[in-house]
Amino acid sequence: MVKTGFIVEGDCEKIILESENFQAFLREAKIEVAGNIINARGVNNLENPELRQAYVSQLKSQGAEEIIILRDLEDHPCITSAKEKTDPENACRVFVAKQAIETWLIADEAALSSFLKQKNKL
Repeated sequence: MVKTGFIVEGDCEKIILESENFQAFLREAKIEVAGNIINARGVNNLENPELRQAYVSQLKSQGAEEIIILRDLEDHPCITSAKEKTDPENACRVFVAKQAIETWLIADEAALSSFLKQKNKL
Protein backbone atom coordinates (compact mmCIF):
# COMPACT_ATOMS: atom_id res chain seq x y z
CA MET A 1 0.00 0.00 0.00
CA VAL A 2 1.18 3.46 -0.88
CA LYS A 3 0.78 5.97 1.95
CA THR A 4 -0.66 9.08 0.34
CA GLY A 5 -1.42 12.49 1.76
CA PHE A 6 -4.11 14.70 0.27
CA ILE A 7 -4.37 18.49 0.16
CA VAL A 8 -7.60 19.91 -1.23
CA GLU A 9 -8.74 23.39 -2.17
CA GLY A 10 -11.93 23.52 -0.13
CA ASP A 11 -14.83 21.94 1.73
CA CYS A 12 -16.48 20.19 -1.25
CA GLU A 13 -13.30 18.38 -2.24
CA LYS A 14 -12.72 17.30 1.36
CA ILE A 15 -16.28 15.93 1.63
CA ILE A 16 -15.81 13.93 -1.57
CA LEU A 17 -12.45 12.50 -0.54
CA GLU A 18 -13.75 11.55 2.90
CA SER A 19 -16.85 9.85 1.47
CA GLU A 20 -17.22 6.11 1.95
CA ASN A 21 -17.30 5.55 -1.83
CA PHE A 22 -14.00 7.34 -2.36
CA GLN A 23 -12.43 5.59 0.62
CA ALA A 24 -13.52 2.23 -0.86
CA PHE A 25 -11.95 3.26 -4.18
CA LEU A 26 -8.67 4.04 -2.40
CA ARG A 27 -8.68 0.67 -0.62
CA GLU A 28 -9.24 -1.13 -3.94
CA ALA A 29 -6.39 0.87 -5.49
CA LYS A 30 -4.13 -0.08 -2.56
CA ILE A 31 -3.79 3.54 -1.45
CA GLU A 32 -3.63 4.26 2.27
CA VAL A 33 -4.47 7.78 3.44
CA ALA A 34 -1.63 9.17 5.54
CA GLY A 35 -2.82 11.62 8.17
CA ASN A 36 -5.85 13.81 7.73
CA ILE A 37 -6.99 15.26 4.43
CA ILE A 38 -5.86 18.89 4.56
CA ASN A 39 -8.35 21.56 3.53
CA ALA A 40 -6.29 24.54 2.32
CA ARG A 41 -9.44 26.69 2.49
CA GLY A 42 -8.94 28.36 -0.86
CA VAL A 43 -6.76 28.40 -3.93
CA ASN A 44 -4.73 31.35 -2.62
CA ASN A 45 -3.52 29.15 0.23
CA LEU A 46 -2.57 26.38 -2.22
CA GLU A 47 -0.58 28.83 -4.29
CA ASN A 48 1.23 30.26 -1.24
CA PRO A 49 4.65 28.53 -1.13
CA GLU A 50 5.06 28.77 2.66
CA LEU A 51 1.60 27.37 3.42
CA ARG A 52 1.91 24.64 0.78
CA GLN A 53 5.26 23.56 2.24
CA ALA A 54 3.75 23.50 5.75
CA TYR A 55 0.92 21.25 4.49
CA VAL A 56 3.39 18.93 2.73
CA SER A 57 5.65 18.77 5.81
CA GLN A 58 2.67 17.96 8.02
CA LEU A 59 1.62 15.07 5.78
CA LYS A 60 5.17 13.72 5.46
CA SER A 61 5.50 13.75 9.24
CA GLN A 62 2.34 11.61 9.30
CA GLY A 63 3.96 9.04 6.99
CA ALA A 64 2.92 10.24 3.52
CA GLU A 65 5.14 8.88 0.76
CA GLU A 66 3.18 10.65 -1.99
CA ILE A 67 1.24 13.93 -1.83
CA ILE A 68 -1.77 14.64 -4.03
CA ILE A 69 -3.19 18.15 -4.39
CA LEU A 70 -6.71 18.58 -5.77
CA ARG A 71 -7.78 21.99 -7.00
CA ASP A 72 -10.01 23.76 -9.54
CA LEU A 73 -8.72 25.51 -12.66
CA GLU A 74 -9.98 28.90 -11.42
CA ASP A 75 -8.78 31.75 -13.69
CA HIS A 76 -5.69 30.02 -15.08
CA PRO A 77 -5.51 29.81 -18.88
CA CYS A 78 -4.73 26.08 -18.82
CA ILE A 79 -4.20 23.08 -16.53
CA THR A 80 -0.41 23.29 -16.88
CA SER A 81 -0.45 26.89 -15.63
CA ALA A 82 -2.57 25.92 -12.60
CA LYS A 83 -0.23 23.02 -11.80
CA GLU A 84 2.89 25.21 -12.09
CA LYS A 85 1.36 27.87 -9.82
CA THR A 86 0.35 25.20 -7.27
CA ASP A 87 3.55 23.14 -7.20
CA PRO A 88 6.42 24.72 -9.16
CA GLU A 89 8.89 22.27 -7.57
CA ASN A 90 6.96 19.23 -8.89
CA ALA A 91 7.16 17.71 -5.40
CA CYS A 92 3.49 16.65 -5.46
CA ARG A 93 0.97 15.26 -7.90
CA VAL A 94 -1.48 18.00 -8.77
CA PHE A 95 -4.91 17.18 -10.19
CA VAL A 96 -6.87 20.08 -11.64
CA ALA A 97 -10.63 19.95 -12.13
CA LYS A 98 -11.29 21.88 -15.32
CA GLN A 99 -14.78 22.72 -14.10
CA ALA A 100 -15.23 23.48 -10.43
CA ILE A 101 -16.09 20.30 -8.54
CA GLU A 102 -19.15 22.03 -7.10
CA THR A 103 -20.67 22.25 -10.61
CA TRP A 104 -20.37 18.48 -10.94
CA LEU A 105 -22.39 18.03 -7.75
CA ILE A 106 -25.13 20.35 -8.97
CA ALA A 107 -25.31 18.56 -12.33
CA ASP A 108 -25.68 15.14 -10.68
CA GLU A 109 -29.12 14.84 -9.06
CA ALA A 110 -28.17 11.77 -7.01
CA ALA A 111 -24.97 13.38 -5.71
CA LEU A 112 -26.77 16.62 -4.89
CA SER A 113 -29.54 14.76 -3.05
CA SER A 114 -26.95 12.82 -1.08
CA PHE A 115 -24.94 15.95 -0.28
CA LEU A 116 -28.05 17.81 0.91
CA LYS A 117 -29.44 14.67 2.60
CA GLN A 118 -32.78 15.21 0.83
CA LYS A 119 -34.67 13.21 -1.75
CA ASN A 120 -34.85 14.67 -5.22
CA LYS A 121 -38.13 16.59 -5.55
CA LEU A 122 -37.91 17.18 -9.33
